[in-house]
Amino acid sequence: MKNRSSLSGRILFLIALVFFAWALCDLITWTSNDSDVIVFFWSLFGLLYALLSLFSVYFASVFIEGRDMSLKEKVALGVL
Repeated sequence: MKNRSSLSGRILFLIALVFFAWALCDLITWTSNDSDVIVFFWSLFGLLYALLSLFSVYFASVFIEGRDMSLKEKVALGVL
């Protein structure tokens, strides 16, 4: 990215952070023997997957259109 403070750059960074958290939870889930730990991290997958999807659609919209989404569009995306 040319501009570190660009909106698309910040959204892409958020996608990377959420993906890192998802991968870390996946790693802990697959390597743990304790069922309590597995259940706890397994419950986070839905939230992380939803955030990853929302940020990806938001990034695609900002990158393609070249402008930020309106508040109505953000609310509609959040409701989905």
